[in-house]
Amino acid sequence: MPGHVIKLNQSSWQILRGELIVKMPRSAAVSLLAKSSVECDLTLFQELKDKRSKLARERKIPAYIIFSDRTLRDMARYYPQSSEMMIRISVVGEHKLKEYGTEFLDLLKGYCQQHQLKERDPVTSVAPEPRNSRSTEICLTIIAEGSFQAAMVRCDLKLETMLKHVQTSLESGDQIPPDLILAQSSLSETEQNLIIRSFEELGLDRLAPVYQAHNEDISYLELRIIQTYLTGLKNRFTEYRLLREWHKGQITR
Repeated sequence: MPGHVIKLNQSSWQILRGELIVKMPRSAAVSLLAKSSVECDLTLFQELKDKRSKLARERKIPAYIIFSDRTLRDMARYYPQSSEMMIRISVVGEHKLKEYGTEFLDLLKGYCQQHQLKERDPVTSVAPEPRNSRSTEICLTIIAEGSFQAAMVRCDLKLETMLKHVQTSLESGDQIPPDLILAQSSLSETEQNLIIRSFEELGLDRLAPVYQAHNEDISYLELRIIQTYLTGLKNRFTEYRLLREWHKGQITR
């Protein structure tokens, strides 16, 4: 069964560069976020994260390159126990299935057998109502308003607090246009790209290693903006390679 394929047009690249801002009605934003707000099996989710961490250490790569938290949540939500079902889950394409599928399928099969769980089809499964969280509500406001500035006024919050809420929402699988996030940075494009490279090498989970890698010259606020931007990119596109493609040639190596 073929994997999901994304094709980018000229407008897509304009959005990524921040040249074009996408606004959507609040009703559409609610619908978009609702699709990714389904709860999952938290015990299985943690076991999947532990497996991902082990593989990342062995291969000396950032954990999020293997699978995003969103993908692991989908696994812990639909209990895939075959290659055919795995490839229907979130961003699990044929390449990642071949690279990591056996490790995760063995874990999933063992867990499901132990707890007598059957796999659920992500296409036919009905999602519960979305959770009502403050972080999701703030993401909805940013999307509806079309900018952080307008949302900050409406929510009466500072930028750093807004970014923390957005990061939390994104890590839960929600989506927000990445260009809205990057627009908050006052760094030059060269500086942004250098920080992006550091996050790619050191991982997205913590700010301190990147802060130290840049001799503590870049503020934590700027690092949080880039961290949140990259999280938004991961949620927006199906393959990590698209992020690498986008920045290829722009980063001084």
